[in-house]
Amino acid sequence: MSNLFTFTGRLGRLAYFGYTVLLVLLGTFGALAASVLRDVSGFLTFVLIAVIIVVMAWSGLSIAVRRLHDLDMSGWHYVWMAVIPDAIASFGQSQKSMLITAVGSLMALAFLLFLIFWPGTPGRNSYG
Repeated sequence: MSNLFTFTGRLGRLAYFGYTVLLVLLGTFGALAASVLRDVSGFLTFVLIAVIIVVMAWSGLSIAVRRLHDLDMSGWHYVWMAVIPDAIASFGQSQKSMLITAVGSLMALAFLLFLIFWPGTPGRNSYG
């Protein structure tokens, strides 16, 4: 689990896919737990959701950066890989345009598939 929080080194395709599935499952479990706790304590639910969001965002960023390192790319490339599709999809939603929203969502999917399926550099590279 400590590998979910580091930004150094490389992460292969299979490990990236496995960690991504793990994060989705943890997020789903956390959301279910928060919905159960909602009736017990609003503050406790807020804290749980905040912790889940921070842990998932940090972990997701960590595995994406290390996957990019495996491709011999700087982790900073993830900024544009995450921001541009989200900005396009958000703009499409604000304009009530399903086409623009779909373009942004398809770009995000394309980047995800790139990270999952594109082979890493063989042997050593700039990142390990």
